[in-house]
Amino acid sequence: MYLLSAPIYLGFLFLFMGSSSSNDLTSNFSNMSIEYIRYTIPVSQHEQFLSDYAKAAEFLQVSPVCLGYDLTQGEEEPNNFILRITWTSTQDHLNGFRKSSDFSKFLGHIRPYYNNIQEMKHYRPTSVVWEK
Repeated sequence: MYLLSAPIYLGFLFLFMGSSSSNDLTSNFSNMSIEYIRYTIPVSQHEQFLSDYAKAAEFLQVSPVCLGYDLTQGEEEPNNFILRITWTSTQDHLNGFRKSSDFSKFLGHIRPYYNNIQEMKHYRPTSVVWEK
């Protein structure tokens, strides 16, 4: 499975949606929200954490309000993990996915790590973006 960052993902959507200008693309995603969840996971739980998130991610993939996700692990501090989820909007996440039957299934896989969360917040993308 290939995971795309938000800017690359938006570029692909731009191509497939047939948008006539970059302003059209920006307006289509003006409410887009990126949720960051930072975890500290003991080394003894790394494998299980990754396995559980792989199972939980299936419920993100079927959600119409989830545009993508990636889970990264710290290099300098390997007990640190960051999950980035791109939502169509914060409201869609909170009033759509979180109220859906898929959320309880998602949560069932990751509930054991809830107390390991250091931060769980939504962020709005800015115009300062570059990727090669």
